[in-house]
Amino acid sequence: MTNLDNLHDIIPLEPPPFWPPAPGWYVVAFATSVALVWLAVTGYLKWKENRYRREALAELDRIEQRATDASAKGVPLRKIPQLVKRTALAAYSRETVAPLTGMKWMGFLDKTLSTTEFTNGPGQLLLQISYRSNEALDELSADQTAPLLALVRTWIKHHETNAPLNKRWTMECPGDEKQQ
Repeated sequence: MTNLDNLHDIIPLEPPPFWPPAPGWYVVAFATSVALVWLAVTGYLKWKENRYRREALAELDRIEQRATDASAKGVPLRKIPQLVKRTALAAYSRETVAPLTGMKWMGFLDKTLSTTEFTNGPGQLLLQISYRSNEALDELSADQTAPLLALVRTWIKHHETNAPLNKRWTMECPGDEKQQ
């Protein structure tokens, strides 16, 4: 038999110190710092790059607010095509956007949003606004203008700036057969 008197108490080790950390934690801290700096820089650049979208949305809000006034709805509505064109000029090259009119312009807007709402939907009103009289625009109901305003808002927020737009496409864009 063993004698229990010869047993000693277990002496627990002291916990490892919190500082300085093990060498692996320096690597983790460095990688985390680099990732945070990269996220901050790319986030700032994206925010700065999308300034034109924020300004266009603010202007669209002002146009919508003025368009709710039943007495002079036509004047603010007439600014929508100008706003869309200016927004496109801020996002794409002048050579790509400036020459586009009519159905080529609508096709461009469709292409950059991956939709057909401009050529075959409420976006067609965008072309008509430029050529209607203020009196005719005043007669448009909110039910007629709301889908256009929603589509324009969607385009401003979500148009693709990296969409494959080249000179060949602008010459052979959707809607060419309707314009001829």
